Amino acid sequence: MKMDRRTFIKVSCGISGFLVCPYPDLQASVGSKDKPVIRFGMVTDLHYANRKSSGTRYHKHSMDKLHEAITVFNRSNLDFVIELGDFKDQGENPDRIQTLSFLDEIEHEFKKFKGDRYHVLGNHDMDSLSKADFLAHTENSGKVKGKNYYSFVKKKIKFIVLDANYNEDGSDYDLLFRKDHFDWTKTFIPDHEKLWLEKELNSQYPVVVFVHQLLDYFSSERTDVFVKNAAEVVDILERKNNVLAVFQGHRHQGQYSFRNNIHYFTLKGMIEGTFPENNSFAIVEIDKSLNLSINGFHDCEDKYIAAMAKGGYSALSEEVAVAVLSKIGNVSAIAYSSKLNRIVAACGTSVFYSSDAIDWTEVPNVFVAEPKIIYVPEYDTFVAVAFSTNLVIQTSKDGISWIQRKTPGGISSRCMGLAWSPDLGRLVISVDNNENIITSTDLVTFTVVAPEGLPSRCIALFWSDNQKAFFIAALNSTNVYKSTNGLTFTYSGSIVGNDSRFGSDIGTNGMMIVGVAGTSRMCKSTDGASWVGVNNAQRNMQSVFYHKALKKVMVFTYNGQTYRYLSDNGDSFIEEYFRPDENITGYFNGIYIDRMNALLLGTYTNGSNGRIVIIRKS
Repeated sequence: MKMDRRTFIKVSCGISGFLVCPYPDLQASVGSKDKPVIRFGMVTDLHYANRKSSGTRYHKHSMDKLHEAITVFNRSNLDFVIELGDFKDQGENPDRIQTLSFLDEIEHEFKKFKGDRYHVLGNHDMDSLSKADFLAHTENSGKVKGKNYYSFVKKKIKFIVLDANYNEDGSDYDLLFRKDHFDWTKTFIPDHEKLWLEKELNSQYPVVVFVHQLLDYFSSERTDVFVKNAAEVVDILERKNNVLAVFQGHRHQGQYSFRNNIHYFTLKGMIEGTFPENNSFAIVEIDKSLNLSINGFHDCEDKYIAAMAKGGYSALSEEVAVAVLSKIGNVSAIAYSSKLNRIVAACGTSVFYSSDAIDWTEVPNVFVAEPKIIYVPEYDTFVAVAFSTNLVIQTSKDGISWIQRKTPGGISSRCMGLAWSPDLGRLVISVDNNENIITSTDLVTFTVVAPEGLPSRCIALFWSDNQKAFFIAALNSTNVYKSTNGLTFTYSGSIVGNDSRFGSDIGTNGMMIVGVAGTSRMCKSTDGASWVGVNNAQRNMQSVFYHKALKKVMVFTYNGQTYRYLSDNGDSFIEEYFRPDENITGYFNGIYIDRMNALLLGTYTNGSNGRIVIIRKS
């Protein structure tokens, strides 16, 4: 019989970078490029029963469909096969003994796979049965026989099977004794299973999750197919940063979604349609870059999904992607709320927000011009100060709705620097052409302070967690100034050159760096007093960041072309030409987001669309 097998088209996802593998054992286990690390077969929603068809559901035909799938699987050198729930159904007049016979028949066919086999519990698996009945009449390979949720490791990848067939009070779905013991639209993963899941995710290996009912509650307007406490479970998955994908059943039409570097793939139900015209099963391959290839048969479509969707990343290497904002103008600032899992970027006179740094939504006409934005977690508040001749200060709880605050009198210069001290509970704003600073402790009232001796144009303003102090360096001064209270600043050493552009803590080694554009040099210090010049680059230094996942200091320069400099310790830098997009020729501001293991760079180039450059290591 001819397979209605669609041509498998792989989409190129590689952008040159450094192959830095967070899972060294996995990388060592594979050979040539693109060779799969692991291959497994999937089926779901067979609903097998020896009964009449109902609508599009042909219960009897699932036996022949499974036989076809197992035949393909046995010829395909797979590591295991798994069924994602609703393995069987019940008769038109439900009867436990009859239903067990259906289960035994379909399990017998499933056992014909010559390798490891696994089951996921679906809601129909408890039709006229208890959960214990189902587990006693099916068999998982290895040490997980008789378990309704469990994990196993193969080829240095961890697989986690969840059971969402619980009532809100934590009791099992069970129709053996009470026919009203569950409502299939009200499905929960109980507290004890969530605690178990958190522990299982503390793994050195990348993770793939299997579940019957859907977890990607954010993906569709239909609510009856989702686990009711899916948001809690997804939060657990997203916090760990090692989950590659969630494979699901239940929704027979299938679907795909993506959020925070996790792919959610719902396999189409095998029961739909007559055999041999219709069937649905898949072989999944995972390669050394953690890209997933879903090879679909019949009604299941092929899908190639990179380790990060849309951007075309490789999860085992440093990769670069670019998201284009629709507004013409520079990206002047990026901030992030971990509470909301929301990224906010300012572009021209608009604000954009996103949860994944790829898809952005615009909030137009919020600011006068190109603000600097930071997020203050202690107040759950974004603060923005417009870079314009008329100083405008705005705050927002969500990054979408903004409140304009009263601006202190006597200040009409542009915002140059913006920094928050979590230790002092104080915000400091430096301004252009003025020796004053603006400060606030409640993000509502802002006052002007005039520290003695402070130079004007203090653009390099930052808070040092290592030194527990604010540091300021100016465009027209070789001096660095320090403040332990955010109100008074004192001289704290001199740097080489007099055109300071940026300053920052670097990593956890106590080092600080101030960049000097005029002399194309960085100056570093571990005590805030002695500053040593490093890396004379012959280009204007513009921004510096520390990429925690890659453990690299990254300095970006601009002098007609963009270069970046990489260092492990803030001393010996390697120069690279850096142009991730043909329209990016300028310099960057940005933020490192721990939850994403990503450095987000906002491009500052006149006359082009705003762009977000993402440098990530999963």
